[in-house]
Amino acid sequence: ARTRERALEATRALFREGGWAAVTHRAVSDRSGSGRTTLYRHWPDAAALLREVVVLRAGSDRCPLTGELRSGLLSARG
Repeated sequence: ARTRERALEATRALFREGGWAAVTHRAVSDRSGSGRTTLYRHWPDAAALLREVVVLRAGSDRCPLTGELRSGLLSARG
């Protein structure tokens, strides 16, 4: 679980710093300290790494569904 979290955090950081092109298995391995073999086993390509980061991020920002669109949008805006 720790290795997975370190790899995903490295992916997030690399994406913030350099966009899609910055996220490679080698870069994530160097940043996270995880072996590339381990990364390839869990995420066969860089798109899989980015997809998991996006899915986790999207799931963490959900606001409760109240049926009130305007108030929901305003509260999500922060």
